[in-house]
Amino acid sequence: MNKISILVILFLIAGTGFISFKMSYSFFSDPAASTSNTFAASTTFPTPTPFIADHLVINEVLYDTSSGQDISGQGGSNRGEFIEIHNPTALPVSVAGWTLSDGAELEALSGSIPAGGFLILTGADESEFEAVWSVPSSVVYVSANGGKIGNGFDNAGGKAILRNNINNIVDQISWGGDTAILNPAPLDVATGHSLEREPDGIDTDTAPDFIDRNPPTPGL
Repeated sequence: MNKISILVILFLIAGTGFISFKMSYSFFSDPAASTSNTFAASTTFPTPTPFIADHLVINEVLYDTSSGQDISGQGGSNRGEFIEIHNPTALPVSVAGWTLSDGAELEALSGSIPAGGFLILTGADESEFEAVWSVPSSVVYVSANGGKIGNGFDNAGGKAILRNNINNIVDQISWGGDTAILNPAPLDVATGHSLEREPDGIDTDTAPDFIDRNPPTPGL
């Protein structure tokens, strides 16, 4: 049925008194473009950093202290050395029962590292360490037995191995002349400098994860 027939029928029905109404129509033969409402896709989106670990990482190591970083007492020059462990995940992680080894001796860890937070393992106690370094209050401290981490780090080359509470290796690194874990190893940094992941938490299991940090930044 065409449009004219429909209009005639509607007119006849309206004339009988049974129905009365008004209808309006608008027809557009050409496509219309809106100029008052403009929609555009964003040209910039946040890009997540690739290779950020989903587990704890050994994030920074000071293995060769300078005279200004030394802390006197048990452990000798090794007392001021530190390892920073970072939690790049969105949840706190308990390290009760975890250990860190220099390949010779184990150090027991304790506490819980908050999401995005840090743990410092050092031969010194907290007050001694903070007399040398400015450290955020949220940092978790663990003091190594005997005033040094393991047997004391070898400045020419060494390693650090982090194991969880069922003795599985979670992260490990080597540096300097030690290529047992990373081969090639990260550069052997100068006295008083640290090796640090850049950015925090990156983990590709390769030496370029680490940079020469001067001065070191424990807990940051």
